[in-house]
Amino acid sequence: MEKFESLGAEKTPISPQVQTSVSPNANIRTMPIIVPANFSSPVFLFSSVDSCAIYQQKDYKKCVLNSEGIGIPLFETRFRNFNKGFVSVDKYVLLNVKDPPPKAPYRIKKQDGNLILYKVEYCKAYLCDHKNYSAWEVAFSAPLSHVGKYDFIQDMGTRPEFFGTADGFDLSWKAFGSIAWGGRELFANYDDIHRLITYDSLPDSEPRDDNCKGKPLSPQGIYSRNWKSSKLKDSCSMLSFLEPGDASGLGIRSVPPVTEFLSIHGILLHFHIVSLIQEEERRARAARNAAGSGSAAGAWTASFGGGF
Repeated sequence: MEKFESLGAEKTPISPQVQTSVSPNANIRTMPIIVPANFSSPVFLFSSVDSCAIYQQKDYKKCVLNSEGIGIPLFETRFRNFNKGFVSVDKYVLLNVKDPPPKAPYRIKKQDGNLILYKVEYCKAYLCDHKNYSAWEVAFSAPLSHVGKYDFIQDMGTRPEFFGTADGFDLSWKAFGSIAWGGRELFANYDDIHRLITYDSLPDSEPRDDNCKGKPLSPQGIYSRNWKSSKLKDSCSMLSFLEPGDASGLGIRSVPPVTEFLSIHGILLHFHIVSLIQEEERRARAARNAAGSGSAAGAWTASFGGGF
């Protein structure tokens, strides 16, 4: 598997398909997913490895706010039980005092000089059971409340597949590597997603055509498990996304809207893979316990000459 330089000079694993799509003026943003030891505590997604490392070293609530938003989580995700079908995602937003507050429901986490840190309702995801499958359906808060259907679907066939749509535009996670539950590569059309959430077209992009949503997809990022960095305390899962060359900051203020938007699909992928791994481990333990009980019973019966 190839390696690339990412933001903060940290090495990021990238599949060969992503390698071919990286242009000279593109960045690769590496975003650690930090899961607390306490299950009832939130799961955090950070804007960069450096930002996560600073957060692990010192609490932003006790320090002066960094003007770039370094050392602050980008997303905070809460769920009591992933299988019960509800996940809420809040976004940390750093604004100047003179800026208007966010449009979505929010709480002020900290005010420091000319900066205010808000925790803003970003989206909620609900598990919906359909006739032949289950899907997570996401409802966004303002300013993304105009987004139509945004879902995450899992197809548990001979080899599990994960995919979905954003207002009809395809999002598809394809496996790469030989390790079970290893890397997943996100395929999407960046121009379509950018127009969907910003109403703006990128330079040299084709006009939006809602009747032609099945256009070719290209690699936009990856999900990887058990990823290690010398800057972080422990290994973690991570999301990594290709971004335009001007998106070079490490803090939460520099994350492009498309990266934020696609990160939600990555977070749902992470939670679902973790739940599947836990279910596999539970079944394996049950099988071992059953085998052990059977062996013990057989030995006990044999010691009495064949039982009752």
